[in-house]
Amino acid sequence: YLEIFHRAGISLPVLLGGAAMTRSLAEGELQSLYPGPVRYAADAMEGLRILQQIQQSNNLFNPRSAIQDQQSKMNPAAVKTPLPRDLFTPTLEDFLPFLDRRTLYRQHWQWVSPKGRGIAGGAQVEEAQRERAGRALERLLAKGAAGGLWDARVIFKPFKVRVEGATLIVLHPRSGRDWLNLQFAPRHLVPRTWEHLAQGPGEIALQVVSLGQPASDEGGRLSRQGQVAEAFLWHGLCSELAEALAKWNERRIRVQYGWQRSRRWSPGFPVWPDLAEQRKVFRLLRPWRIGLRLTEAWQMDPQYATSAIVFPIAGKEKER
Repeated sequence: YLEIFHRAGISLPVLLGGAAMTRSLAEGELQSLYPGPVRYAADAMEGLRILQQIQQSNNLFNPRSAIQDQQSKMNPAAVKTPLPRDLFTPTLEDFLPFLDRRTLYRQHWQWVSPKGRGIAGGAQVEEAQRERAGRALERLLAKGAAGGLWDARVIFKPFKVRVEGATLIVLHPRSGRDWLNLQFAPRHLVPRTWEHLAQGPGEIALQVVSLGQPASDEGGRLSRQGQVAEAFLWHGLCSELAEALAKWNERRIRVQYGWQRSRRWSPGFPVWPDLAEQRKVFRLLRPWRIGLRLTEAWQMDPQYATSAIVFPIAGKEKER
């Protein structure tokens, strides 16, 4: 938005805050993108103090007249920007083929069980369970489509990195200098994990995917209305659809960058255990552009969303 404001000729003071924002990011890197003052506010009270300081430093500053003055100078054509190159809006048909029905039916819904195999009639029971689950799946997918509940959004971007032990150091896209560290768990890394980075800086990708606010709102509505069974099915489906969306985008990354095989890890995985690393992903990808925010516990909201690092692996290495 600061870049859009700049192109539009706006230079009003901007206050930034939130879980994914830091003072150094706001008043350092982001300030360099914008001609007006950019200040970081940890909370509402600090924001109020900053506004008072701005008014005290310039007795002639009047917020209303300043806004009116900026509006008279604004270039409307500059505000109409195309969709950013790192943001995509896939349809359900794009990522539905990546839905793992086996996991959905057995683990999320617990409707299909292989325990009956080997006993008389067991195979027929399992097939009947699978048909029942299939009918429920088709009904929920149609419900989501009819209600406009699938609002998938994807952000991904490549980054140059170098490795030091279990740490990936992201290089600044302009200067090429060390910029931000991603910290992984050494005991979960196999020797060849970062093999493609051994000879110098290499490339990884970061991604964030989300089913959107409507899917989350529908789950909340079902729960409030006491439709426990329907809410259970809806939650299981949306959780697995978010994973299907992540798989779909991982494949797009592999194709785009010519990687034969890849691995995808998310913050909170054993190999990337610190969920607070989410704030770094947010800093690099800015997922608030697709309506995502971080809670105090570093969870993403709306809930049917995932973030991950995607990187190529050696051809003979087993994917995990």
